[in-house]
Amino acid sequence: MSDKIICNKCGKDNIVSAKFCRGCGSSLGGEQKKKQISKENRASKTTSKGSGFLTVAILISLIIIIALVCFIVYFKFEDVKGLLTGNKESVVSTIEEDDEYDDEDEDEDNEDEDENAAENKIDETSESTGESDIIEEEVDRESVKSDHNKAESEMEEEQKVYQVTADDRKFNISPDTKSDYENAVYPSNYEHYSSGTKDFGFSYSTELYNDVVFDDTERKHDYGNLIQSVDFSGTDGSKLVFRLFRRTDNLSVEKATEFVHSTETTALEQPEDILFTKKDKEGHGKVIVTGKDGNNVIYDMSKVRSKYIMQMLVSYPEATDEDDRNRKWYVTECYYRMCDFSDSKNKFRSFEDYLKEQ
Repeated sequence: MSDKIICNKCGKDNIVSAKFCRGCGSSLGGEQKKKQISKENRASKTTSKGSGFLTVAILISLIIIIALVCFIVYFKFEDVKGLLTGNKESVVSTIEEDDEYDDEDEDEDNEDEDENAAENKIDETSESTGESDIIEEEVDRESVKSDHNKAESEMEEEQKVYQVTADDRKFNISPDTKSDYENAVYPSNYEHYSSGTKDFGFSYSTELYNDVVFDDTERKHDYGNLIQSVDFSGTDGSKLVFRLFRRTDNLSVEKATEFVHSTETTALEQPEDILFTKKDKEGHGKVIVTGKDGNNVIYDMSKVRSKYIMQMLVSYPEATDEDDRNRKWYVTECYYRMCDFSDSKNKFRSFEDYLKEQ
């Protein structure tokens, strides 16, 4: 309690034991003191309440501070755990700010790990790629080797011409044979010849010719080098000629075929095209023309390949009647169908079957 009492009239401070105010002389009775005491008690209670509120606020503040400290400690522990386990997502920015040195070390460690991982990956890739490259190289080498062998085989086949012996040159031709187209309509009387060079083979009638000239002396020609020729001739002026040329030009198959067509048609009277294919699906050119050479009818077939040109020329006197013409046309058809380089898909047929379609 206060040791002073305040006068209600003048506000002067007086001692508690005073009965009258020393300022205005007013009585300081019991009511005055009671009021003073009551006011002090209220003030004391108010002070007591304020002190209690302050205490509670301090306690709450302490609790909040403790919670924050615990929270920070917890996250520091989690971040340290993240660093130890390599979980980058658990690293909090506060640690990055507070522990820059540690972060630098971590970055260096991570860079080293990344480099090592990259090197390992490169090594694995190199090993894998190396094995794959080796396999592919082996496959490529085998493929190239196969293609090379195939090309060599084809080239050998293209360039190969068998050595023809004296016995091979003995065609079944008799000097006493007189040209007879009536007997020539029987394919059983035909003989076949093969030169050894791919496609250069043919059949001939033994009833038409009394002479044959075989020549394998290589010599120059407009189509390259003539390396083999077989010339049959008969008593009535009939001829059957087969020629094999090795090309020496640099022309494409198409251009070479055009040249052959132009050359052969120019040499004929009244030339007519039967077939003129500059390049077929097999990559070969084909020229078949007909015409006249003096009194003889000409049937001229040429095949153009990348390395060779092959030719068959059938020549016979003009037909005297329809029967004679049918026989000569039939023989020509047999020569065509039995020739290896004609590429005919039809086998020879009998003369009777031929006449049925005329």
